[in-house]
Amino acid sequence: MKNTSLYILCLFLCSFQELVPILKFESQKHNFGFVHQGEILEFDYPFVNTGKAPLLITGTKTECSCTTATYPPIPVLPGGTGKIHLRFDTKSAIDRQERTVIVSSNAPAPPQTLVFKCIVLKKKK
Repeated sequence: MKNTSLYILCLFLCSFQELVPILKFESQKHNFGFVHQGEILEFDYPFVNTGKAPLLITGTKTECSCTTATYPPIPVLPGGTGKIHLRFDTKSAIDRQERTVIVSSNAPAPPQTLVFKCIVLKKKK
């Protein structure tokens, strides 16, 4: 009887562990290639909530003020999709650039890192 109760309790607790959101990006890297100083670069990082609970993006952290990231303000339902929209202003950048954006959410996994890079050439005259 004691073993049966323990088994049922374990099954009950395990079933709750599966009811979590899972943030899955199509790709976490993007290469803009060669660009000219002063250009505004934009890119969307699409994602899917492959979990079984609503996913809420709770924040993004960028390396500098030249990069901004926006995300859905409402939860993404299981199976639903969303995107992190990235904007990079190259006005103060030159040469090789590699930037990261840290994405936090209510998913149990650690925050995820998005990476983009480019080579910024001198401004066109």
